[in-house]
Amino acid sequence: MAKRPVDEVVTTLVEVNNPSLEIVHFKTQSTDGDYYDCKKLATIKGTFATNLTSADKNIQVSSAVQGNGVMRITLVPEEASTEGYLVIEGSK
Repeated sequence: MAKRPVDEVVTTLVEVNNPSLEIVHFKTQSTDGDYYDCKKLATIKGTFATNLTSADKNIQVSSAVQGNGVMRITLVPEEASTEGYLVIEGSK
């Protein structure tokens, strides 16, 4: 179970002008999983995550609806400290 939110990296502007996409530049700290609560999407059609290194690091991505209706994405990386991008496709 993911225990803490991902660290959102805000040094780069990753906002896109597309109402069906949410892109997050993230850093994880735990192999137990970190989570991200969607800010603009209410329904998710698909997600994927990629790391920012040339090393082969697997990142498992899953999603669930929280009790308050917010979509939560859980990222479980192969290595504790992983930086990358999370791309979420869905609708409001």
